[in-house]
This record gives sequence, C-alpha cells and structure tokens, in this order.
Amino acid sequence: KKSEDAVIHESFWPLVKMLLRHPNWSADIEMQGYMVEVMAERHREALRDFQKLLSRGKVKLISFHYSDQLVVAFPRHDQEWSNFLNKNIFRKYRLPISPTIFL
Repeated sequence: KKSEDAVIHESFWPLVKMLLRHPNWSADIEMQGYMVEVMAERHREALRDFQKLLSRGKVKLISFHYSDQLVVAFPRHDQEWSNFLNKNIFRKYRLPISPTIFL
C-alpha cells in the first residue's frame, strides 16, 4: 500500500495538478485499471482531478490492461480477463480510454 500511495501522491497527482494549472497543456497518460481502483479507494480527490482533465479533453488516457502482472506472464485467457476487468473499471469511473495501445 505504501508504494502505491507514494506513486499517486508524489508523482501522479502533482502532474495532474500541474496540468490543471496550465489549461493550454495536454498529455497522453498510460494507466492500469488497478491504479484507478486504488485511487477510488484511497485517493478520491486525485481521481476527481484526473476526471476533470479527461472531461476537458486535455488528457488522453491509454490503458490496455488491469495490471502489468497479467500482460506477458500468462496465457491469452488471462489477458482477455485483464482487458475485461480494465474496461469495466474505466466504465464504472467514467474514464474514457484512448484507442492507443501502449505496453
């Protein structure tokens, strides 16, 4: 938990706040569905700020999997399950996913 919280609090959320302060800037951000779940559970304000960026069209969200652990080490069925979980999480939190794939 500590490392997950540090990633969000020390690197991700400061980036989001910086982008909110500079409305002319934009970015492409790759994120796992698991990170969205962590933010929804423990970092709701960071998630709300990120949703603002997405709704303003300032950020494109790239996400192809639920977690890195389910990408290369497991068979096709697990990757399909990872994709299913991911899509449901992003739909639940109304986060639009870019059609870009980044692994």
